[in-house]
Amino acid sequence: MASTSEIPSVLIMGATCVDRILSVAAYPSPDSKIRTTTNVDMCGGNAANVAAALALLSSSTYARHVGELGPSSSASAATEDLTAAVRVVLLTKVGDDDAAIHLKADLESKGIDCSSRLFVMQPNSTTSITTVIASETEHTRTCLHSPGTCGELTVEEVEDALSPSEGGDELFRNVILFHSDTRHTDAAVALAKEARRRGIPISVDVEKDRGPMMDELVAKASIVFGNEDKLQEYATRRLMNDEGCSSRPLFSYAPDAATDAEGLGRNEEYIHRIASLLRHGGNAIQRDKSVVVTRWVSVRIN
Repeated sequence: MASTSEIPSVLIMGATCVDRILSVAAYPSPDSKIRTTTNVDMCGGNAANVAAALALLSSSTYARHVGELGPSSSASAATEDLTAAVRVVLLTKVGDDDAAIHLKADLESKGIDCSSRLFVMQPNSTTSITTVIASETEHTRTCLHSPGTCGELTVEEVEDALSPSEGGDELFRNVILFHSDTRHTDAAVALAKEARRRGIPISVDVEKDRGPMMDELVAKASIVFGNEDKLQEYATRRLMNDEGCSSRPLFSYAPDAATDAEGLGRNEEYIHRIASLLRHGGNAIQRDKSVVVTRWVSVRIN
């Protein structure tokens, strides 16, 4: 088994918060009082979710799931091979309250490395909470976000972590990818510049348009992820700024001929236009940039 210092690492920067999931039979009407069917707190936030998923796929946690399939030699071999596949390092800022303490313990139990100087538990502050109300009748959910007082990672904190006196090279030891959910945007740009200087690939999740600083982050990325609706909002703003267009949507939706009358399909030309826009870093086309577009698909099970 490889030592920790030899394991390839992935840096993931972004949001970590408490997700408070409240399931209800149906959304309440105004001024009503109802009971939840389930009530659970769990670790959430885009970056924390990505870190948890990657740790599950690349650590002994996943290997144990493989082992549960049976006592075969192939399962045992998989367990041995997957134990030290990738070290997942989470860079984020939370409070120093009980919520943050439980979040960190939960993340570490999943095999996520929270030891970096850029995993900050801000003194005398609170952690963000997102309350998710899920309707069992409508099969939809509504999110209510309560920002904590911890704030975001800063450029100064990144510069301090990268300084030689603080072992700046240690942060990037064996790093094979830097991923950002585009929160802590200024800090993410600063770290992306250093990653780019070191020849480390960058991926970003365009979960929301966060303004001009995010443009610089997207320009540096080798891989751009995003939901097609959010990418439309982002691409529209980019083109409006570049060409002085009106505020009308840049792309329009149209049903695919191959889909049903509800028009769940979208024209592929629309997706290609988004990808083309995102590949323009300044005036140069970044032909090596991959754009991964996700879609919401509604499936009804009888």
